[in-house]
Amino acid sequence: MKSHMRTLATIVVILTTFLSVSVFTPVKVHAAGTVYYVDSVNGNDNNNGTSESTPWKTLSKVNSMTFQPGDQIKFKAGGSWTGQLLPKGSGSSGNPIVITKYGTGADPIIDGAGASYTMRLHNQQYWEIRNIEIMNTASTDALRIGLYITATDAGTLNHIYVQNVYFHDIRSKAPNYSPGSHESAGSFTGAIVGRIFGNTVPTRFNDVRIENCTFRNTDRNMFYFFDSPWYNDSELGMSGGAGAMFNSTNVVVRNNYAVDIPGTGTCLCSCDGAIVEYNILDNTQCNVPANVAGVACSTWSSQDCIYQYNEVMNTNGTADGQSFDNDGACRRCIFQYNYSHDNNGGFFLVCSLSSCKVFDSVCRYNISQNDRTGLFDHRAASYNTKIYNNTIYIKSGLTVPMFRPDTDSKKGTAAFYNNIFYNMGGSMGTGYNPYGNFTWSNNVFYGNFATTPNDANKITSDPMLVNPGSGGNGRTTVDGYKLKPNSPCINTGMIISNNGGKDYWGNPLYNGSPDRGAHEYEGTVQQPAFTKVDLSSYFNADGFSYDTKRNDGNYDDSGYTYSADLVNPAPVFENVEYQMGPFANGQNNVVNCSNQTIALTPDSYISIRILGSATAGDKTGTFRINYSDGTYTNVSVTMRDWCTGSSGQKIVQTMAHRHSQTSDSPQTNYIYAYYLTPASGKTVTSIRLPNNTHMHVLAISLVK
Repeated sequence: MKSHMRTLATIVVILTTFLSVSVFTPVKVHAAGTVYYVDSVNGNDNNNGTSESTPWKTLSKVNSMTFQPGDQIKFKAGGSWTGQLLPKGSGSSGNPIVITKYGTGADPIIDGAGASYTMRLHNQQYWEIRNIEIMNTASTDALRIGLYITATDAGTLNHIYVQNVYFHDIRSKAPNYSPGSHESAGSFTGAIVGRIFGNTVPTRFNDVRIENCTFRNTDRNMFYFFDSPWYNDSELGMSGGAGAMFNSTNVVVRNNYAVDIPGTGTCLCSCDGAIVEYNILDNTQCNVPANVAGVACSTWSSQDCIYQYNEVMNTNGTADGQSFDNDGACRRCIFQYNYSHDNNGGFFLVCSLSSCKVFDSVCRYNISQNDRTGLFDHRAASYNTKIYNNTIYIKSGLTVPMFRPDTDSKKGTAAFYNNIFYNMGGSMGTGYNPYGNFTWSNNVFYGNFATTPNDANKITSDPMLVNPGSGGNGRTTVDGYKLKPNSPCINTGMIISNNGGKDYWGNPLYNGSPDRGAHEYEGTVQQPAFTKVDLSSYFNADGFSYDTKRNDGNYDDSGYTYSADLVNPAPVFENVEYQMGPFANGQNNVVNCSNQTIALTPDSYISIRILGSATAGDKTGTFRINYSDGTYTNVSVTMRDWCTGSSGQKIVQTMAHRHSQTSDSPQTNYIYAYYLTPASGKTVTSIRLPNNTHMHVLAISLVK
């Protein structure tokens, strides 16, 4: 989305109820209120309306009344009304005014029939609306709404609940939208729209719930709330409003189903701490031109909101069209435990401008299957985004780049950790700077990649998923993305603090060391099968010495060596054991690389793992993996200098000092691991080392 005026609609509901009770004053108990009945067939507006036998008939009669706390307005099941429902009055804490149905049969229908809105609450609070249908049918283009919730200079208004309501066939302008102006105007149309006006009293809503509702063909949005003039925030770049940011609170949108929405699904606008969970959104952005912007789920000018346990599928369009969008002027919004699939515009967008910056977005433990156009879209004024432990699958026949190719999608600052990218489609990583300048660590890139990001701890071998690509409709259909017991992703991820405490399936974090992808393996880890390579006939230098003879060896051509007293000669790293040495005086224990070919026991290996380091600075060289059919794979490796270290390296051992020829030298030094991935299904026979004697191999193990 380009701004908060984009065509967005969001479902919002509140977790906690605002209850104003003095600690020292007894709770006030209100009267039960009056129950009013409305029957479109047998009612009469001259009746008192207070019994099923004396019901009112019309919406006009309801609109003429000012209701009191605890009152109920019940529409007869099977009834139908045309026009606007504009009830007056407010309930109170513990005594809301309730709109619902009575009798058996279909929910009563209220059709605005082309009015600007079918139902409105203005400067009202403590209302509950349930068990009715809201429509707004029309044959001409205009901006129309189902339920319109507004406030002007009213302070904090509490407790608006919308539950078990069916919103459908609300007609605005679809399909006659065009990019730009209609995106802005269309944002304020659809099933539920909430807006705040005025400039003298900071105003917001508190304790709002949208639960168990169905939305179908609600043009232009499922919901959009609460647009507010109280948004100024200098850090975010937001100015020109009525005053400082004063967002709505305790909003919860839960267990709703939306299908065939000609625009955005959910848009949380000017909300703090909202929760959007267990919703299903299918076929949003339908019946509008592809270049009219909109997404399935979005935030705008909001803080600390959470989208979780949602399923989003079949979102249309090429102007956005993603499943999730953390849009302008947001802080610390989290997208977790969601299932996104078959969305035309991609998976995750972080949209921003200098006038509406975005900070600290989190996208974690989600599953994306066959999302298209570009997985991510990350704009320039988006800062400190963390995208981790997601599992992303692309099927054969799709070509999907990591980032949208048609937008400025690789800007700002972001880090990608512990993700699995499983690409069976067209080649990823082509073109100029295909992965931007973001931070990458401990990710998996498996399948068709022309290039992969600069990730020192990446895995490019098969992540060993149970049945990738097998997800259907429903959040519980994705067990195929769990890890097999022998997966190289188990216990090889990086530790991330404040990680939410559980994976996509609810397993606690962590079971041992972190895993990669959306699944934290909960079973007993199957240790990889490995073979330690005997390098004794290839050793050509001595790089280790004991305290008793520090002048034994010369690792870096300057007389320095590793301290054999500090080094573990048989380290275990990421479940694989290695053998270094011998370290005895006068014995060689290092292979200085100079194009040697090291013979291996022929077999189909998933990983060739090398311990080593460089001297005289970082060094880059090419390892060649040779196969029995005469083909080979070249792998470029940059070895880190033995005294540099880095959190981005696979550090196997860290030593506090090294040896000069005569004494201990207080220089921290390291041994690193480097992984080579052979071609799948090929029999490996040997590897040829680089031609650079400042690249040193200390041990090799082969993993099957």
